[in-house]
Amino acid sequence: MEDRVRICHSNDPKKMVAEIFHTFSSNEGFFDLKYWSYPALLELYLGVYELVKDYFTDPIVRENLKTKGQKAMVKRWITVRDKTFLHIPKSREGMFKRIFEDIFKGFGCGTLHGYGFSNRFGDQLTGNPERSSYVRR
Repeated sequence: MEDRVRICHSNDPKKMVAEIFHTFSSNEGFFDLKYWSYPALLELYLGVYELVKDYFTDPIVRENLKTKGQKAMVKRWITVRDKTFLHIPKSREGMFKRIFEDIFKGFGCGTLHGYGFSNRFGDQLTGNPERSSYVRR
């Protein structure tokens, strides 16, 4: 268990969230998310974001952010997160998607927005091909 614990210190809240979620998304052991219920996933999701938000709203941490750009990035992240909490997924699968999307975003591998499906007739179909490819696995 001790070899799996990593300490992440970053001035990027997305990266910090991704590292925490990545710790819980292992394929073995107690923390394997595929065995968690929806209420447990929801509690984890809200708890991780509350932890990171509390960390970055601490006056000492805010004082140690080096540039105005870092401070603005943290402020934007907090604002966007508060808005996304209005649209929390209502199913276990939805929570899985949200958690893994946040892991990908934190490591700089988020899905590209603006891409869609189409067919040879030129129909615009709903969906994101990147998102559907990793969800099916």
